[in-house]
Amino acid sequence: MAYVKMQQAAILAIFLSGRLLHADSPDAAPLPLPGHDLKLDETVKHCQGALVATLEKVNDVLDPGPTPTMNYETLWKVKEILRGEYASEATLVIRVRDLPKEETETLPTVNKTYLLIGYGPVMNPDEIAIVLDDTNENRDKIKTLLQK
Repeated sequence: MAYVKMQQAAILAIFLSGRLLHADSPDAAPLPLPGHDLKLDETVKHCQGALVATLEKVNDVLDPGPTPTMNYETLWKVKEILRGEYASEATLVIRVRDLPKEETETLPTVNKTYLLIGYGPVMNPDEIAIVLDDTNENRDKIKTLLQK
């Protein structure tokens, strides 16, 4: 068990060092949120969960996901449920890609509100597929896609 924890800590250190190097680049653009490269229309159409929630906490890395990703357990305060069933607080998993550098994603910011699109109960019931900034434009788009 201790060996597994040491492996996880080493992987997290490597993961974060890559982020810091990328973030320190003088010409570094803001990193996209998880799921930025998924087809929004298709993902929303087939999703089993969609909600507006504020990130309260990011726990330790659950495990390295498929290379080159890390799975994080996150705690959210649910503001509005757009599809599915959620408690007022939800523990959800977010997979964040760190390599290659041009495809690196960032974790959402604690105490900020986002739109979350989940994969659903059949495939990874507690995993978030797409994280979007909570803007009126994004809310309108998601609500329209959910009606299709």
